[in-house]
Amino acid sequence: MPQRNVARSIFGGISGGIFLIGLAIAFWVSSQFNGGLFLPILFATLAFTSLFGSISSLNSKAVYGSLYGFAWLLGLGILFLPGVGFWPWILALIGISAIISAFARPIMVFFGGGLRIMSAEQQQPQMATEYKEPQYPQYQEGYQPTAESYHEGDQPYQYPPSQPQPKYDQPQYEEPLTQYQQEPPQQQQ
Repeated sequence: MPQRNVARSIFGGISGGIFLIGLAIAFWVSSQFNGGLFLPILFATLAFTSLFGSISSLNSKAVYGSLYGFAWLLGLGILFLPGVGFWPWILALIGISAIISAFARPIMVFFGGGLRIMSAEQQQPQMATEYKEPQYPQYQEGYQPTAESYHEGDQPYQYPPSQPQPKYDQPQYEEPLTQYQQEPPQQQQ
């Protein structure tokens, strides 16, 4: 199995395992503590699940995009903790999103390099060569058959005579076929 598929399987499995374990913990803790921690644990579980699920794609843009989901899901999990106020801290989440977008290129380069190491697709450096335009034959008179006859089995056969092609340099019609009215009809009032 190629290395790329192994890495995808590993991170995809980790993502699914995190979700199932986190969901079980969320249900267990909510039953023990009157349901006050169900949403924070569920959101934290979803945050890590989305992060590991995007890493399984081995695509730096997908990992960068999942950082927004990770930050927001984890932030919402913190905001739903008992005793944490919603209003001032939602501004912190917006600020974290702004910081993530400000570091877009370094984050993608960082994850791109690490993900490239994990994948088996190591591209060989290509030598710079001068581009040469391919030479095509010139067709001045359209398609010309190359042979006058063909063979089926041992018997030679002649192609049927071809019809002369019309020249398209000159228009086929001198006047339009449809007559158009020159003036609109007068309306009676």
